[in-house]
Amino acid sequence: MRIETQGIQFIFHEGAEQVDPPWLLVMNGVVALPMLLLALFVIYQLRKVFGSVAGGCPFEPGNPGRIRLIGIAICISSAVRSVGSFLGGWFIEHAVNFPGIEVRALLRPDLNTLFLGLVVMVLSEVFRYGSVLQEDHDLTV
Repeated sequence: MRIETQGIQFIFHEGAEQVDPPWLLVMNGVVALPMLLLALFVIYQLRKVFGSVAGGCPFEPGNPGRIRLIGIAICISSAVRSVGSFLGGWFIEHAVNFPGIEVRALLRPDLNTLFLGLVVMVLSEVFRYGSVLQEDHDLTV
């Protein structure tokens, strides 16, 4: 039997018992902290963007920079998730001996989240261009 996640692979050989170490929850919490901080940063930037949209100015000059920062944060979260999963797997691989189970730490990039971050950065350029058009429109009317 084989169980595979983002950063670790368990291979159960015959006669092995599945073990659930209690410190794994703590390790997941430590890895999740940077992700939580990035999520709070993204929420803060989104509040600023939505505030300007609600105020009637979606193409405010500051919004493209905020959206670009959101895209960068999403790309960073992709790397943090991959590295965090690998470090958790590496820790388990080297710190715990499961009889009859082969454990391998895997470093795999999270390409879906990375792609999402790049799409958001492209969207920021659309907002930048919209901001330029809005400025030209405001000056001519």
